[in-house]
Amino acid sequence: MIKINYNQKKGGEIMKEKIEITDIALASALIIKGKNLIEVRKRGRYCTFIFEKDKILEGLVESYYKDELLVSAKRLFQEYKTLKQIRFNFKGGENGQKNWNYNPH
Repeated sequence: MIKINYNQKKGGEIMKEKIEITDIALASALIIKGKNLIEVRKRGRYCTFIFEKDKILEGLVESYYKDELLVSAKRLFQEYKTLKQIRFNFKGGENGQKNWNYNPH
C-alpha cells in the first residue's frame, strides 16, 4: 500500500511531501536506488516506511510495479533483511506505536 501525505504546515513552515509504503520489498528497492527513508513507523506487527516524495521516487515506484526496476539482488536481500530486523526487533511505544529513524550508511 502507498499513501501520500501532501505539504503540511507545521508552525507556519511548509514540510516536504512524504510517501508511506508498507511493501518491504519496494522500500528495500527504493533505498538501494538512493531514496531517503526518513522514518519507520511500527504499529503492532505492521511497519510503514516513510520516504521523501519527489518525481524520481514516483518513477521508481511505477517501474517497480511494472516489473521494470533493476537492482542488485544481493543489495536487495541485504536491505530487505535490515528492514525486516527493524520490523521484528523493536518494541512499540504507547498504544503499540513507535517511530524509528533509519540511516542506511
